[in-house]
Amino acid sequence: MSEILFPTHPAYRPKDYELIGKFDQLKSILLTKYHIEIDKVEPINKGMNTNYVLYVKGKPSLQLKILTRKGYPAIEKLLLVQSLIKQSDVKCITLTNCDSSDKIFPYGYIIQKWFPGSDGASLTRNQWIADFVDNLKKVHKIEMPYYGSLEEGPRFRSIREYYENIDLVIDKSFGSTLIGKQSIWDFHTNKLTTPDFIPRIFEHVYKLSKNLGEYTPHLVHGDMHEGNIMYTNKGTTLIDWDEAKSHFWPVEIARTLFFSQDKGILKEFIQLYNDKNTPVEEVATIIKLEHIRQHLRQLFMAGFDKCSEEEIRTNVKIVEKRLQILVKVMEI
Repeated sequence: MSEILFPTHPAYRPKDYELIGKFDQLKSILLTKYHIEIDKVEPINKGMNTNYVLYVKGKPSLQLKILTRKGYPAIEKLLLVQSLIKQSDVKCITLTNCDSSDKIFPYGYIIQKWFPGSDGASLTRNQWIADFVDNLKKVHKIEMPYYGSLEEGPRFRSIREYYENIDLVIDKSFGSTLIGKQSIWDFHTNKLTTPDFIPRIFEHVYKLSKNLGEYTPHLVHGDMHEGNIMYTNKGTTLIDWDEAKSHFWPVEIARTLFFSQDKGILKEFIQLYNDKNTPVEEVATIIKLEHIRQHLRQLFMAGFDKCSEEEIRTNVKIVEKRLQILVKVMEI
């Protein structure tokens, strides 16, 4: 059974009593290195990681993110994003201190500037999308020399080559969360999917990618939703760059659509982005390809740490059915 398991490093969710000494270590680092004296630590119930607000002189000043999963988010990627963003006038995260080692926490931590203000959840859809798009168009001016990951991982010369190697993209998309080497093809090899399912999906992806033109890759945020744009007295700021990569702008709305039931968001985004150089048909193709990629990632995660073959097969059937419906709709 171990041959078909996808073991991952266990999630780290610290108990309150574990954190007292660790907070003292962080306070010492901030005081010694940055002359920042923390006088209060307060938990934030937000996100998959364990988050805290750090107070300085009675005011919220910094945010501490204790990584729950090994390598996610990749600290090296966030540092690169920060340096790239300096090329634009977009307001972005400012990392004060970070460490990917296990000196204090098993998978490291990130301390970044605290953003006073509110997100776009209270605004109308058109309002927050318009502001997000305004920021994205500035971000997308930052050209990149390849398609692919901002951290260690596969990189490709063109968008077509990226999707033609979608299996490799998926295999490498979980960073150091996985233990050992696994592949999306393991589902096929171990007969966990319908016999021709994986080959047929990749054949479909290959055919779709043939229709794509040549586009210059650029930095993308990768996680557009109303909770990831902050409104402060100094303007708007995009936060949570954990999914950032080098790609082409339609992937921004593709991910949002994949996780949202609000399909009207597509029309508004396209109108506001107003790219007259990219054919609508190719935008639609990229969105389709991204949705296939997202489903395949979910298929991959169906094998994470499952304790029985029956449990894996149950999860696989759900994702396989969704993908079959998606591909069937595309072929109509």
